[in-house]
Amino acid sequence: HESRDFTALEENLNYSADSLYRVFGKRYFKSKSHAQQYHRQPEKIANYVYMDENRSKRGALGNVYPGDGWKFRGRGIKQLTGRNNYEAFGRSIGMSADQAAEYVATKKGALESACWFWATNNIDTYADRDDIVGMSKRINGGTIGLDDRVSRYNRAKAILGGSPTPVVRT
Repeated sequence: HESRDFTALEENLNYSADSLYRVFGKRYFKSKSHAQQYHRQPEKIANYVYMDENRSKRGALGNVYPGDGWKFRGRGIKQLTGRNNYEAFGRSIGMSADQAAEYVATKKGALESACWFWATNNIDTYADRDDIVGMSKRINGGTIGLDDRVSRYNRAKAILGGSPTPVVRT
């Protein structure tokens, strides 16, 4: 889901004002006219919605310096996001956060970072229980795109020879 069948290794933040308001809602945009100020400006959007000063402590990404939202936007198969994640992944492979951000945009880095995130965050505990909601929340913080995630999960399990019986709880 995050990488659109492994075809997008970098997050597309080219949102219209209406989409911004629908996806990010009142947590970030007080009104549709507020969202209009960010219409189709990916770098400006990232530097607003991904900066820690605009997020709850629980949703903090470690983006505290000007430009961090854009620099550490989603990349890779899992769409690794935030300075904290890039620093931790970078440490695991002997790179700085800045180097890791560039590396994750490559095919090798896209896969390696997804495997790292999966292992570091124990995603297999959710997968072993067919808990798509738990996986979604752990990976993406919420359940945006849940129907698409369920469909992809069922398809993958069928291809791999498993019986798709996902637990879908909200």
